[in-house]
This record gives sequence, structure tokens and C-alpha cells, in this order.
Amino acid sequence: MATSPELYARLPHAYGVATDAHEHLQLIISAESEANEKAWEYVYGAILHQGTPFPAAVPFLADLIEFVQTHPDHPAAPEIAEFIAGIAESITGARMTMGALRLSAPSDFEERFFALACQGADDGNDFWDAALSWTLLHCAQQIPQAILALQIVKDQTDYMASKAAVEALDELDAATAVLNGQDLETN
Repeated sequence: MATSPELYARLPHAYGVATDAHEHLQLIISAESEANEKAWEYVYGAILHQGTPFPAAVPFLADLIEFVQTHPDHPAAPEIAEFIAGIAESITGARMTMGALRLSAPSDFEERFFALACQGADDGNDFWDAALSWTLLHCAQQIPQAILALQIVKDQTDYMASKAAVEALDELDAATAVLNGQDLETN
């Protein structure tokens, strides 16, 4: 996987610093069903907490996209597709936020976010507003790669993987529409 454990150690999840994210990623790709199940519980409890992606979701998403693109027949492919769909749903659900971010994100936005993180300012609204904005923007940038990866998974013979990929592609289409200033619900 491309992301180092050190990067995860710089990013928060719902319960603190995501020092354990890389370990859980390794469990997901191990294909051992019990370890895989516990890793997904962690993911939905800490990284995509109650439908909200936390900053650790950015490299986690990138690593899962890269993995499923090269291993579309892996037993975890359906769950990976569901996670990608969850990220897409969060982007779609933040349609007002995404529009405002596209128009108003300062050029040094990422520097400001990491400055707040380095100052230990992770308990205030300014930090969490910046964290959510940073996360949504960076997850949105990964949509094209996610679409390519899920198109490969969709063509697999495993019914559950194919079904999950189709559903995730639908969510990615909706997120793309939001990012393009369209609202599929009213069209």
C-alpha cells in the first residue's frame, strides 16, 4: 500500500490519531474473515464514523482504491465497494458544503489544516470544520480513480462484488453530479 504508517499517525479519526489505521488496512486485505470483520468494524467506527469521513479516510480510500483496482476478485471487494459508496454518500450529503468549498477554499487551505493539527487544536470547531472540509475535498479528488477501479470489480463473476460495485458506481455518479453543481434529485 502506498500510504505509510507515519502519514496515518498525522491524521485524526473519530477517536484520536489514526496510528492504527494502517494495521486495519492490512487486516482487510489479508482475506482472513474474522480479522477482516473486526477491521471493518474499526473503519465504520473511526474512519467513516456515522457516515462522516474523518481525515484518515483520505489515504485509506486511496489505498483501498489502489488495492481493489489490482485485486478486483479479492474477497473484500464487496466491502471495499461499500466503503467507497459510503464516502460518495458523504460527498452527496454535503452538497451545500461542497459548493461553498469549491468557491471559497483558500489556496493555503491544506497548510492551515495541518497547522491546526500540529498545534493540537483538534478539540475546537475550527479544527473539525477544517478537517471535514479537507477530507471531503480530498476524497472528492479520488472519484475518477474509484470509478475506474469499481468498473473492473463490476465485471467480476462474483455476484456480491459486482452488485456492490454497481451500487457504489451509482453513488459516485450522484457525488460527481453534486461536484459539478447538479442535483440529481431535482433533475
